Amino acid sequence: MRASEEFAPAPGSDTHYALLYVPDALRVRLALVEAFRARIVSVPLLASDPVVTMAKLTWWGEELGRLAAGGPRHALTQGLAPLVSEDATLLPALDALVAGIAGGLHGAGHADDAERHAAFDAAHGALWEYVARRCGAADANAARHLGVRLEIAYALRDLRRQVEAGSVPVPRDRLTAAAVVTFAGGADAPLARAVAADLAACRAAITNALAALPRADRRRLLPLVTLARITLALLAEIERDGCQVWDRRLELPPLRKLWLAWRTRFIG
Repeated sequence: MRASEEFAPAPGSDTHYALLYVPDALRVRLALVEAFRARIVSVPLLASDPVVTMAKLTWWGEELGRLAAGGPRHALTQGLAPLVSEDATLLPALDALVAGIAGGLHGAGHADDAERHAAFDAAHGALWEYVARRCGAADANAARHLGVRLEIAYALRDLRRQVEAGSVPVPRDRLTAAAVVTFAGGADAPLARAVAADLAACRAAITNALAALPRADRRRLLPLVTLARITLALLAEIERDGCQVWDRRLELPPLRKLWLAWRTRFIG
């Protein structure tokens, strides 16, 4: 099985619909990149032991070294090898992701949104800039900013798993303002209030980042814009549910994602 088939986005996933209307050659490239991002981001969320988490991330860092040397072992990095050969910026972006995810574990969290954005940008920004360039965007920086905001939104959606993995995506100033002293569920819990404030700010930031994209880039950046539309709809559902991300993980139904992808393709 070719890597482009093995690592295609799962049917029903956000990435599947974000890439649904993308030309085949570009879809293959972006699917491989997003498969790597998903693999690395999920390492802390799926491992029950922090020692195992760091061992896995260390292995992926070493695997990128083997990729740079021309001898990758994993099918995913083997699939990425031609992309690395055609664009020298991709490998440092992959390295930055592994280092950023590893560096974000078991730390003190983020003092405020600016500090959080800087940390997420250090991990994810270069890969989103790569995606923007592959899509032919005129302003890769604007696309990078939007991509980073989407990564923050996904981290908030997965709050409980993030905290259990040793990372707290809600900034300390929002936790303090809501008088959060312990992580607990319930619509009336201080944590839900902190999440509500943070999600509202996150939704506004994504909306503003979308508006900041140059008009000419909207069509070129169809995967990113589609993902943003899906994420905004998801955040609205989470808010309607009382921001109880500690208790449950919400997901939009596939038909709604399909409708959003179709609408974005033709309307923007």
